[in-house]
Amino acid sequence: MYELLILALLMRDTMHGYLIAKIMNDMVGPETKVSHGSLYPKLKTLEQEGFITTSHATSETAHHDRQARAYTITDEGRRHFHRLMMDTNAHPGEYSKFFWLKVCFFDLLHPAERLELVDHYIHYCQMHTHHMKTETRNVVDGKAYYRSLSLTQLELTLHTLRRASSHWQIELEYANALREKEMAKALVDGSSNMV
Repeated sequence: MYELLILALLMRDTMHGYLIAKIMNDMVGPETKVSHGSLYPKLKTLEQEGFITTSHATSETAHHDRQARAYTITDEGRRHFHRLMMDTNAHPGEYSKFFWLKVCFFDLLHPAERLELVDHYIHYCQMHTHHMKTETRNVVDGKAYYRSLSLTQLELTLHTLRRASSHWQIELEYANALREKEMAKALVDGSSNMV
């Protein structure tokens, strides 16, 4: 996730580490924090891989950033950013979180690529919704592997499954709304031939 966010931010502009950390922390929310101890080694790795370059920061940014370095994405970094954006197989357990972070940078993709990602996410949500509904039916129908649970355990299991099903249904609704918005943008831009 850090790699994608760093490259995405640098796609917009050259930045120093302090600003990268600040924006990333604002994006990932309170449950995850990007520390300087994890950010700077990642920046060094990205530089060693040829995805970013460093230069001395201007004097106005130097007082915030102890290393006083400004980071810029390279052409290879731009290509790597694009590969990361289009990757739908990495981080399957956190794919939902990755998808919504990617949406923040959709303007850096071609409209057809945005639709490809949205369509994939819609399918992902549909699969999860179907799975949750099937498992809920299995509990209600008393499938063999649920028979050993007490009534209280069954009720709690049903509650959890219904909550998860509702979560995926909401995700699906948001993804469908995003798809409609992307389609409307494509029509306005005159690129309706991409579908």
